[in-house]
Amino acid sequence: MQFSSENFGPEAIELMGKALTEARTQEATWLELLAHLALCERGDATVVEMAALREVVEGLTEGLDMPAVARARALVSRRRAPALA
Repeated sequence: MQFSSENFGPEAIELMGKALTEARTQEATWLELLAHLALCERGDATVVEMAALREVVEGLTEGLDMPAVARARALVSRRRAPALA
């Protein structure tokens, strides 16, 4: 699943936040990765959003060869997201 950053208005960003909360509640790491990736593929992703994506990517133990993981790694590498304190 890939999202277009042109479609991200304030409501969509709010819904992605809800998706993140639900993914964490269910301990659904893959869904959390997809939600973070969608947020971070926007041109205006925050440092905190990038750091959260980085943490999810670094914690993955499965699906490492999936396209979404490759996109996330490339994005984190380009943006050089610092770790959260």
